[in-house]
Amino acid sequence: GNVCVTNPGAQYSSGDWHTPAVTAQPGHSVSIDGTLQVCADHATAGEQALGVMAALPAVLFWGGVLFLLWRTMVTARRHGPFTRRVAAAVRRLGWFIIIGSTAAAVVHLIAVDTLLTTMAKVTNPFPNLILVPLHLPVPVLAGAALLTFARIVTAGAAMDAEIQATI
Repeated sequence: GNVCVTNPGAQYSSGDWHTPAVTAQPGHSVSIDGTLQVCADHATAGEQALGVMAALPAVLFWGGVLFLLWRTMVTARRHGPFTRRVAAAVRRLGWFIIIGSTAAAVVHLIAVDTLLTTMAKVTNPFPNLILVPLHLPVPVLAGAALLTFARIVTAGAAMDAEIQATI
């Protein structure tokens, strides 16, 4: 099958859209239109596996986020929205977003860089690993916000328990 990979962090600007820094391996083609894209019309099993590894982390991450959100809603429906169980579910979701987004970004970028070095002769392999922190501010902030919300729900559940005990 056909496998293509785009280098997300590289910008090339040249009048003839060629650069000596990147040349295609035999059986592959290089396209540079601002960003680098390398394609294999008849990809090997290893190249296909790396193509899957480049896409799979995002699918698994978002699938996990949706599953944990669903579990949080089920827990809130069964036990009430301001309980320790909901706080634990929200905390679990926050940590999953922080750790899962980091792992997904690292695995994706390693797979993309490995695929690029397999399909083309690149003078500076694996530059994308430097970009991992650039992919993380939004997920880390969302995860941190969920952790903070979980602490608020925990405090609210403790106050509710105190009120119930005095009544």
